[in-house]
Amino acid sequence: MIEAIQENLHVSEYHSIVKNGYILYQSKNSPEWYEIDGIEFKNGSIDKAKIMILNLGKSEKISGFLYCLSSNRIEPEEIKLLNQVRNNFPNVKVAVIMTQCINDSSVEISKILKNINVIPVLAKEYVTRGGIVPPYGIEQILNYLREGES
Repeated sequence: MIEAIQENLHVSEYHSIVKNGYILYQSKNSPEWYEIDGIEFKNGSIDKAKIMILNLGKSEKISGFLYCLSSNRIEPEEIKLLNQVRNNFPNVKVAVIMTQCINDSSVEISKILKNINVIPVLAKEYVTRGGIVPPYGIEQILNYLREGES
């Protein structure tokens, strides 16, 4: 998804720096992006991710937190994490990005999350027997992150 956002921002080159537990993407005149390793519930990585996110939020100027879901299920620990970020950093925009979203599963997640923005996204076209579903949603992410900027 980062590649689709970069393309939408017309950024030809991001430099990636691998850090302990995350990747930092940088480019001139564009926002920095932090990509945190995927969360696996079986091996306790949600606790590591939570610590990483809370530490980054304290030490860096973070303006937005995008939590990507590739299914229409969200675990209680994920909801707890999203609420912690929102409560600890009230100036940070928090959104759940429903990746690979080719149906209306984002509606159900929106009902569960109530006060957290849910944005359905399909970064690349998806071919089905019934035809092609064109990509959508990247512009909505950028618009959400830009809200309130002057």
